[in-house]
Amino acid sequence: MADLYLDEVWDKNPFKMYQVMEEMNLFFRMLADRKPVRMLEIGILYGGTTFLFANALQDGGMLISIDKDLPAIYHQFLPYVAAVKRIDIHLLRTDSHSARTPELVKTLLQDRPLDALFIDGDHSYDGVKQDFKMYSPLVRSGGIIGLHDIVDHPTETNCQVNLFWKNLLNNPDYEHTEIINDRRQGKCGIGVLFKK
Repeated sequence: MADLYLDEVWDKNPFKMYQVMEEMNLFFRMLADRKPVRMLEIGILYGGTTFLFANALQDGGMLISIDKDLPAIYHQFLPYVAAVKRIDIHLLRTDSHSARTPELVKTLLQDRPLDALFIDGDHSYDGVKQDFKMYSPLVRSGGIIGLHDIVDHPTETNCQVNLFWKNLLNNPDYEHTEIINDRRQGKCGIGVLFKK
């Protein structure tokens, strides 16, 4: 994928992101090069990653984004994305840890597998572990799973994604890579798993 296209997507993004741009650019390229059709995003915050992921999907694809604190303003995504891509977007205001949420996701997918999953919701150890346990089985063989915030964070932030990430590194079901701009940055970093 040409860097020019990445720059154009960044320039068109009307929503903020809590990301290191260089890291998300690499993840976006990695994702888009795989030509995903169906993707699930857990955690939306400002909506910037939702816009990028929608642009990474193939026309006719589906993006499901989950956030229990989803403000009504996020429905502004639809006209922005519709101007660029023909995809179905489902913005779900629900708790990803609720037992009914995976069933709702499966219904939307019509039992088709996900090509990609991005976990950026509950950053506690148990929270990220639960999201991974509940939704990683929905990803197809050869699919991609991204976990945000794998860099060591200050302890007062209660971000423990890095600890969960370290436990995944020896999992024989996945190959992995890390996208980290600077290990001393105290935030962000993306762990990427490739499902065998």
